[in-house]
Amino acid sequence: DEAFGQRPWKGIQKEYVARYGRYLDSIKSKAGVSEKEIKVSPEYQALDEEAKAAEAQVKPQVDQLTAEVTRVQAKLAAVTDPFQNQRGKLTVINYNVETAHGGAKDRYRQQAAKKKNEIVSIDMPTDENPSRTQVVRMNYATLEKTYNDLRDEKALKLGQKADLLKPSQEAKKKRD
Repeated sequence: DEAFGQRPWKGIQKEYVARYGRYLDSIKSKAGVSEKEIKVSPEYQALDEEAKAAEAQVKPQVDQLTAEVTRVQAKLAAVTDPFQNQRGKLTVINYNVETAHGGAKDRYRQQAAKKKNEIVSIDMPTDENPSRTQVVRMNYATLEKTYNDLRDEKALKLGQKADLLKPSQEAKKKRD
């Protein structure tokens, strides 16, 4: 009943698998030949050279942007955990302010102000040598600004890198 009554297409599926398997076996011997023929054609060679030239033209700028993104990412990694910890604690305190009544609200507001002014020490990678760190002390506002600035800078650099690579990527796409 399972194979014939409720799912009558099972036989058709088995026949399809067998036929398609035979078809794939028949073209297997020719599979790599057409690709090799295309890769040695003059048209492919010209497109390949164009793609390589476009990539080589922007390589120094791309390498510089990659180094800058790496530097920014190292700083962002150092700032992320302390920032998220402080933000999480402030969120809890702000929730308590919203749900508290009377004098408890003022206590939580004072606690929030104290948490915002609390100094956090961060081992920040240096610009000259990202493997070396220096201790930087920040309050919440500075920590938040640093986090947002680093995140924006990273996005900007990655956008610039994508713009530089666009012509070479289009040439590779055309070649492929």
